[in-house]
Amino acid sequence: MRPAHWPDVSAAARALLIVPPDARPGRARAMLEAAHAAHRAMKRLGRVHPRLGNGGLMVLARMAPLPPEPPLSDPEFADCLLRVLQALRDWRADPARRARRRGQGQPAAQPTQRAAVGSSASRFGAISSQEP
Repeated sequence: MRPAHWPDVSAAARALLIVPPDARPGRARAMLEAAHAAHRAMKRLGRVHPRLGNGGLMVLARMAPLPPEPPLSDPEFADCLLRVLQALRDWRADPARRARRRGQGQPAAQPTQRAAVGSSASRFGAISSQEP
């Protein structure tokens, strides 16, 4: 997912205003997952995802009509802001997501290659051309 800034959080919170209060935590997490999938697709395909946008939370939230932004003192809006911020914090800290991101469980190519042929520093003299 692209980095989230205040306009992203505000747009996502406005999108949550139209969701029933008990469904807001799940919907906030689903928006983050969708934004992340869109960003991965955009990086892989080199173009914006047709349904999910470019991986930004604001772009995803604005795909449906949003209510106008209420003042921060509005208790419903404050609750939605907290839900989005909490979902962002939990999503970033999720160990399962972080493990998938690092590709744990897959063999690392670089250490395997180093063990087989050595580092490039030890081979430099053997592979560089010598002047006559």
